[in-house]
Amino acid sequence: MKKPGLNPQNTFFLIMTAGLLLRLLFLIATPAWQSPDEYAHYWVSEQIATTGRLPLSKPDDLSYEAYQPPLHYIIAAGLLLFPHEPMAFSVIPQKPTGLLLALRMISLACGVGVIFLSYRLFKNLSWLSSDETLLCTAFIAFLPTFVGVTSSLNNDSLTILLATLSLFFFFRDGLHDREAWFSGLAAGLALLTKLNKEAK
Repeated sequence: MKKPGLNPQNTFFLIMTAGLLLRLLFLIATPAWQSPDEYAHYWVSEQIATTGRLPLSKPDDLSYEAYQPPLHYIIAAGLLLFPHEPMAFSVIPQKPTGLLLALRMISLACGVGVIFLSYRLFKNLSWLSSDETLLCTAFIAFLPTFVGVTSSLNNDSLTILLATLSLFFFFRDGLHDREAWFSGLAAGLALLTKLNKEAK
């Protein structure tokens, strides 16, 4: 007797829910500035919000991330336009402020979006069974490095989301003009977020 497979909708809902909760836990529990380059990413957005201009990059101070394309920083700067107290860097682990948590939520939203789009992408691949589609989605959702990246302040999360969106349109029901246009647009926006991610 053939064993019943996983219920795709219920299993996908569990993967999405667990992935979201896991990222929320990391987002809240990780002390301020203890993720790689987190303060430098914040600094660039703070400068854009304060001056209305893109800062210059200098390797010997906090502007060392300012050489990167600006899309993520402009989005984060939108949150920093609201009245707030600028955050200071500290090597001593401290509880993240509400402002830092809000900025980290950008990455969390991108991470959840990647999980959702990955599932839709895998469903479009005819050589994957339903169970294999769920397994691949779960692998992405719970990959430790990806959990860390999508629960901290950085520009990687948005880059990965846009790259995944580009692939989703590329493999969606054949590459027609509309899908090709959206795939190219998403890839272009990814290049405006983190150029070296796409250049490798």
